[in-house]
Amino acid sequence: MYTQALQKFIKNQDIYNQIINSPFSKISFAQFGEDVRINKIFKNISKGNYVDLGSFHPIHFSNTFLLYLQGWRGLNIDANKRMVDLCDKVRPLDKNICAFISNEEKKAYYLINEKLPAMNRVVDVLSDKKKEESYKEIKTTKLEMLLDQNLKYFSEKFYYLNIDLEYLDELIIKNFDFKKFSPYLITIEIHNFKLKEENNIFDIILNNDYEFFAYTNPTAFFINKKFRDNNFLIIE
Repeated sequence: MYTQALQKFIKNQDIYNQIINSPFSKISFAQFGEDVRINKIFKNISKGNYVDLGSFHPIHFSNTFLLYLQGWRGLNIDANKRMVDLCDKVRPLDKNICAFISNEEKKAYYLINEKLPAMNRVVDVLSDKKKEESYKEIKTTKLEMLLDQNLKYFSEKFYYLNIDLEYLDELIIKNFDFKKFSPYLITIEIHNFKLKEENNIFDIILNNDYEFFAYTNPTAFFINKKFRDNNFLIIE
């Protein structure tokens, strides 16, 4: 496994960085290699901060674990308490939070699917059919409140925002405060993505001074225009 091979290099940061940053390196933990591209974009930033919404597993299919190994730190937020507890063990230098993100604080019902996290659901009202399933009553939390409470552990701003909240992605990005929080890079899943077709998530991000950079199906990359041409980001 990658993690076993990496353990001997983590103690020697210089050697580890040489391997990770090598043009021949194909080490990736993300589902479709997104972290390799992310790592290249932030190559000139040795220690940054990230917010990972819907982080799920601390290693497998993670867009931020490669950054963590290189000294980055951040917030991992997920509704699955078992996964958050695992993050506490594997990534203790991060702030790992179990929360149900929404655009407002309210009572809702949550269905968790351990094998297929894409099937997790939060609903406001339970139908008779849903009552027969294992829905749990929960209270949702506003993202801005969580960020205000927890970013103080790292920095007031963060470089990278990853969003993978399944069907809640559009709701979250629609209510995201781009003026208050302006990460250098945003990655978000956009399924059935076509440039020439209208897409709400795509339009919302572009209208907030970001530009589309890349697409690694199903993940879209957006770069903050303010930092597009600075020396920190490697945009190729």
